[in-house]
Amino acid sequence: MRIFSLLLLTIFISISSFAQQTEHLDRSIKQFEDDKVESRRVYVGNIPTKVTKVVLSKDNSLEDLLFRNAVEKGWYLSPFEYCTYSEFEKIKCDTNYYFLLRIDKMGRRDTEPYMEFITFLKGGDKAQEGIEKMTELISLPICPGEDKGGRIFTYLPTYMNIIQQYLGAVADGRLKPLFNNEPYCHPMEEATDKEVLFVKGDVLYDLSDEQLDEMFKGKARYVTQQEVDEAILQERPNTLVSLVVAPVEPVSGSYCYKLLISTDTYQLYFYRKHKISKRLKAGFLKEDIRRISTPYIFLNSQEENE
Repeated sequence: MRIFSLLLLTIFISISSFAQQTEHLDRSIKQFEDDKVESRRVYVGNIPTKVTKVVLSKDNSLEDLLFRNAVEKGWYLSPFEYCTYSEFEKIKCDTNYYFLLRIDKMGRRDTEPYMEFITFLKGGDKAQEGIEKMTELISLPICPGEDKGGRIFTYLPTYMNIIQQYLGAVADGRLKPLFNNEPYCHPMEEATDKEVLFVKGDVLYDLSDEQLDEMFKGKARYVTQQEVDEAILQERPNTLVSLVVAPVEPVSGSYCYKLLISTDTYQLYFYRKHKISKRLKAGFLKEDIRRISTPYIFLNSQEENE
């Protein structure tokens, strides 16, 4: 019976992995068909040698100060300089620059709540037609536009590393640019030695402490946001922490983003989004928890059969 269960888990993981790869491919192909991306071969190998312009406002807001501090402490991929949004407008067509900035994005309709993202853009002629036409290499959700003082700023140092790990791999040819606004995730199969800390409010459905413990074979638990903050600040070894970013007052069709980030290596292990509706609120869904926990179950089954 154990061998049969093990076989089923192996087949499930293989199908799940193939489905995720196909999903990424389909989205990329759709973008090329819609002519949203100028070319499959956009050259970005010069990122480490070109100046990255970090765009800040002039108001010395807390958000900008925290963003600037995260860049100064954590940006290593390329030389960088600061500029204002007005300066950005003047130089955004210059191919000598890449741009790192916080940007507001709406949903499908202008009436939807907007979200704020950290975005990395390539300068070029397309910028004349608007910032949305620029080549966008990666975007990570920071916070809802209505609430810029939330938990995300604890995660900013991890974001700097996630962005640069991806860009570095693209620049040296280890990864091809996805151009679908989704970052590269390390496989959850590589995280089975790590404990997963979920802020309880991040899980959408009723999942008890006992059920969570069973699904992850003793390697997951609910914690407070304060414990997550401490784990990040202390770079706690072998630990993943949850993050959910969604509008404060979402409407049907708004997006909810769900992430799992390692606190010692600052790597991204899980990234999914879903549309919020009357039935689906913001948080990790059953499907998300199943995907995350499957490698833990699989590993435990292996150990039991050895």
